[in-house]
Amino acid sequence: MKHTWTYEEDLICCREYLDRCIVNPRWQTVESFLDDLSVKLPNIKRSSLKMKLQNIKVLLNAYSIVDRIGIAPLNHCSKQSEIAFKQAYQEIKK
Repeated sequence: MKHTWTYEEDLICCREYLDRCIVNPRWQTVESFLDDLSVKLPNIKRSSLKMKLQNIKVLLNAYSIVDRIGIAPLNHCSKQSEIAFKQAYQEIKK
C-alpha cells in the first residue's frame, strides 16, 4: 500500500537532508541515511523513504546545494515536499 505523506513527515525528511548538507555536512551512504530516517519515521517503508530523498534531491539541485549522499534525483517532487523544503531551508538560514 502506498504511503500518503503528511506535511510533518516531509518536513522531517527535509530537515534531516538539509542538516547533512548545510548544518553538519558529512558524507553518508544512502543506506546509512535510510537507517537514520527509519528510526525517526518507523512506520514508513524504506522504499518510500528512498523515493522521498530522491524528491528532495530535485530541490537540492534547484537550489544548487551540494550534498554528499550520492542519490539520484527523480524527475519531479510534490508541491508539499517543495513547501516543506522551503520551510526547512528558511529555518536553517536563521
